[in-house]
Amino acid sequence: QANIRVETYKALDTSRETLENIVGRSQAFSIRIGATEIRIDPTKTTLRDLAKMINDANTGIIADVTPHGKFVLRGSRSLDFELKKVIQGPEALWTALGFIDPDGNPLNDWDEGFVFVNPFEHPKDQRMRYIKADALFIDKQIPKDPYRFVEKFAVNSTIKSNPETLAVDIGYTEENPNWDAKVFKPSGRANTGIVELLSALRNKKVLNDGLESFNEYLGSVVAELGVESETAMKIKSNTDLMKKEIDGERERVKGVSLDEEMANMIKYQQAFNAAARVMTAVDDMISRVIDKLGLVGR
Repeated sequence: QANIRVETYKALDTSRETLENIVGRSQAFSIRIGATEIRIDPTKTTLRDLAKMINDANTGIIADVTPHGKFVLRGSRSLDFELKKVIQGPEALWTALGFIDPDGNPLNDWDEGFVFVNPFEHPKDQRMRYIKADALFIDKQIPKDPYRFVEKFAVNSTIKSNPETLAVDIGYTEENPNWDAKVFKPSGRANTGIVELLSALRNKKVLNDGLESFNEYLGSVVAELGVESETAMKIKSNTDLMKKEIDGERERVKGVSLDEEMANMIKYQQAFNAAARVMTAVDDMISRVIDKLGLVGR
């Protein structure tokens, strides 16, 4: 007698690339970024379509899909590269995209008011919320302290110990028509597909709300710094001239001239001496009158 065990596995239907295959829902739903609402039809929208819809909304939040199929959300230059917008949408969507774990409340699965990103939330709570995602947090102990981005990055320990594990071959896709499966196979050590993709990123518009490439962004930063530097130099020059004029006027009003003060001192001294002589003469006159006439009534 054979023991039969039936196991059921849930797999993605590779014949459908739409979000319906990811979230398991065919009804339309909405997400909201700030005050901007984005309506999504999972039967027609793919993952890359979703990223494009978010980027076209110009909310300051940029979405992208990595070569490995990971969905990425990040802040643009207009938001100082931080997720400073409240993002709402069904919890099932963010769970399927790999950002969060379900909270166990089925009412939140397709609640469009579910808060996925709350920029006002405590950083510790944010870390716990996105513990499943590859989230980048930058801590600043002191408000004016630099971000120190470089200290947050390090080479993977596996690559350090064995550089040959670094993937440089993106390979090619082989399809099996019998059971509709896709297999990714390497094309050899000499293949430089990934390196070429990385090199092409400098011309891909991924910054400033998807409007600038790395080259354009760097050029705009250099130009902006040049203009701000020139403006700062002119402001400093004008401020120095104004300060010099104010200091000169202040010294003119309150300044002390030794010659003038000496002349005033001599003048006041002579006036004091003259007044003293007058007082002495008057005193002598009164004394003489009293001495000559004597006391009245005697």
